[in-house]
Amino acid sequence: MLGAQGLEVHGLEVAREDPEYRWKVIEGDGSTDRHTLFRDSNYGQLTRSEIARRVVETLTKLDPGAVAINGWAMPEALTALAWCRARRRVAILMSETFVAGSGFWSERVKSAVVGRFDAGLVGGEPHVTYAAALGLPRDRIFKGYDAVDNEHFAAGAARARANAPELRRQLGLPEHYFFANTRFIARKNVGSLLRAFARLRREHPSWSLVISGSGEAETEWKSLASELGLGDVRWPGFLQYDELPTYYGLAAAFVHPAISEPWGLVVNEAVSVGLPVLASRAVGARFELVEDGANGILFDPHDVDALERALRTIASLPSTRLAELGARSREISTHWTTRRFGEGLKSAIEAAIG
Repeated sequence: MLGAQGLEVHGLEVAREDPEYRWKVIEGDGSTDRHTLFRDSNYGQLTRSEIARRVVETLTKLDPGAVAINGWAMPEALTALAWCRARRRVAILMSETFVAGSGFWSERVKSAVVGRFDAGLVGGEPHVTYAAALGLPRDRIFKGYDAVDNEHFAAGAARARANAPELRRQLGLPEHYFFANTRFIARKNVGSLLRAFARLRREHPSWSLVISGSGEAETEWKSLASELGLGDVRWPGFLQYDELPTYYGLAAAFVHPAISEPWGLVVNEAVSVGLPVLASRAVGARFELVEDGANGILFDPHDVDALERALRTIASLPSTRLAELGARSREISTHWTTRRFGEGLKSAIEAAIG
């Protein structure tokens, strides 16, 4: 979108691999100039000084008029901000944080950093409020930061649904299942999901649960599933970008029970394929993408009973009502696109320039 308007866009990628995610490297279609600072290194292997030095070298070579910076804590972000201030270039904060940190001094430090940005591109309305509280002028903060390629997921899901019987057989996927796609770490709260689902199964034995992802809590959660008598929960592992649309497309509903989640792009993915969404009230994306009772259900992530009720509500609905919830999800997704990201970023740059 920005390139089509005559703006020259460059993307800086620190490394091709990250220790927290097992994504395969995607080369891209060449439509954007992508600069990988460390092509043969994993992000977790790099020191802060190595990253800072390479960021300065690359920005100095490109000499951009404006830099959109992801967050305020990582070395690449702080270095890019310092470079912008030294060169008198526009610095745009991109943030999805919407709750305060651990204490007074933490917030003071954040305010000192955030106050050095010229404008911001954030997730939703609570993210606007938080960025303003940290010192960014509210009239220079725009929404639209958190977006995915909706068409990738919608088209892939449609293909999967057109060949549903064969794909279910190949992948071992049941007819009616809740889908969770998440990192296997404590704050994602999969343990509560398993406990709630175990209760649901007593009344709705035809419903199943599919949980994709990987992480340090994998052994713990699989053991818990066995203890709860949920030996048939499917664990397909870490799904790649081209695999995800099939699992979304064949699901009946999506669940995200996290106890802490600044945004949650998996919610974008779920609404783009037209799924009802069950999301915890701690998920940042729910403010923009989940309408309680219209396209999904919101619940307290600390209340297993509430999560069970949400699951039961969905499992009890007729297919026509599930389709209505899904249709509303698709409608909501049309307002949250990569084009909106581009428009928001352009507006932030223009506001900063004045």
